Amino acid sequence: MLFSTFGNGFFFAEPQPSTTASVRKAQKAAKERARIQSYQQAAAPGSHAMNNRQRTIFLQVHLRPVSPIHSPPSSPIHSPPSSPTDSPPTTPPAPQPSTTASVRKAQKAAKERARIQSYQQAAAPGSHAMNNRQRSAQEKFNAFLLNNGLNGPFHIAPTKTAIRSWKENSFVGLELSLYTALFQRFLETCGYGNELQMLHDIQIFKKQRNVNKRNSAAKEIYDKYMHANAPQKVLFTKKIKDDVLAKLILPPPRLFNVALDEVKERIASVHQRFILDGAFVELEGIHN
Repeated sequence: MLFSTFGNGFFFAEPQPSTTASVRKAQKAAKERARIQSYQQAAAPGSHAMNNRQRTIFLQVHLRPVSPIHSPPSSPIHSPPSSPTDSPPTTPPAPQPSTTASVRKAQKAAKERARIQSYQQAAAPGSHAMNNRQRSAQEKFNAFLLNNGLNGPFHIAPTKTAIRSWKENSFVGLELSLYTALFQRFLETCGYGNELQMLHDIQIFKKQRNVNKRNSAAKEIYDKYMHANAPQKVLFTKKIKDDVLAKLILPPPRLFNVALDEVKERIASVHQRFILDGAFVELEGIHN
């Protein structure tokens, strides 16, 4: 306690704030300082961080200097100067995000939830669902396979574009098992059952660049298709067979070119009748 001396000789004790009030005041000031410092730190994950403009305005409002308040001169007791933390100014309302930004954020969150939920659902079927037109074509194709005894590895109906290409070109579908099976069956009825296989073997021979392998392949083709006792005999003129036989030793890749042209001509001529056959017409009808 402090004492002051007045002119009449009496001592007057100046009242001091109690210890409890001082502690509360210090605690309040510490909380306010911590609150202001929290806005100066990086935003925690998941919280909304202020942009630079918002942070500048906030700090200008909360950190501006406060003028000390003094008691009137006539008062015998003077209050201590106030600090900025004694009486915190009114906090302005926090800036709210715009409605458009809120909507976009909600939509983005909804999409993300839907994406995650999709992984938790049962797996989709292995095959893609067919529309009515595709389902109808597949059902007709299944019936076509049964009608023509083609219950082998054929499961998916060929497209309309593929069937059209088979009709326009006799060689474009030879790499496809369904077309080859149908065409081979028709060639056999016309007496040309070995032509497709010979065509395939000659094309492999022409691509062979190893001399020794080409030599053995040429002899195999001649013995298999052109020899008098060939197991899969294909008819050729005597001149064509003699020309091939004369060059079987160190044969060039062009050895069977004449025979190949002959085979292709036969296949193309038969193809004109094949596309009018009932089986091929039925195959075309699966997309009608």
